[in-house]
Amino acid sequence: MTTGSSTPPVAPLHKAYSITTIKSQIPLTLDLNHLNYDIWTDLFETHCIAFDVIDHIDDTYDATTTNPDNKPPTKAEWTKLDYIVQNWIYNTITSDVLANVHARKATARATWLAIETLFRTNKEAKSLQLDNDLRNITLGNMSINDYCTKIKTMADLLKNIGTPVPNNNLVAYTLNRLP
Repeated sequence: MTTGSSTPPVAPLHKAYSITTIKSQIPLTLDLNHLNYDIWTDLFETHCIAFDVIDHIDDTYDATTTNPDNKPPTKAEWTKLDYIVQNWIYNTITSDVLANVHARKATARATWLAIETLFRTNKEAKSLQLDNDLRNITLGNMSINDYCTKIKTMADLLKNIGTPVPNNNLVAYTLNRLP
């Protein structure tokens, strides 16, 4: 005969706890010099949506819509998840970016917004610098392949920050700086 005692069901762990290495999920490091903010943001947001923590970086999402029990997490659980997202951010940015955005006891959302501000405010200056560099690139000691690759890379960087270069301009820049 069995006794009437039973153990209460254990709540399943949140999906975010299953990530041990963020680099396998987001293989890109956010860097001030590579202008990869838009790509990094897309990868990071996609990851956060998949692991039901998007509400930690985007306050337009409601955590109860992705929670399988449709219950909001406790304050302690939310704080733990926020620290996990914060660590994901820290592990996917360079030390230069971290030095610019780190604030003691900040939430993941506050760090996310600080990163956005950092990249959006530098965008115009970086665009002007890249455009100038692109207009003045010379073949020098590079092979034709390296020269064209460098031009394409600069054009891609400009496109990533919202300043695409028309193809006819790229052709002109390429031909005008050849000896």
